[in-house]
Amino acid sequence: VKWQRIQGCTASQAGGSNTLFWELFGTGKAEDTFWLDSATTAQQRARFSFMGGRQGPLWERLTFRLAQPSLSDRDGVLTVEKASGEVEQLKLGDGFFDYLNCQLLR
Repeated sequence: VKWQRIQGCTASQAGGSNTLFWELFGTGKAEDTFWLDSATTAQQRARFSFMGGRQGPLWERLTFRLAQPSLSDRDGVLTVEKASGEVEQLKLGDGFFDYLNCQLLR
């Protein structure tokens, strides 16, 4: 995870996080962007937003499709597209979230 503090720009200013997102990743600046924001404002838990796009060598797009017909709610095929353009398909028996947990532990 790479983070950046932008001087003079905060989510609490007019336009907030939406303005910040468009400044960083707006039209033509990045592909496959995402914005993960907390839905709660209780106890200052909504302190961070995570924004990003298709940049850098660690970028990956993950697409998970349940097996048809599925014998389990966890069986499926995961397609991993890497920043290099390489695409691989993996048959998952343990489920998508188990895959993510393994990746985070690497």
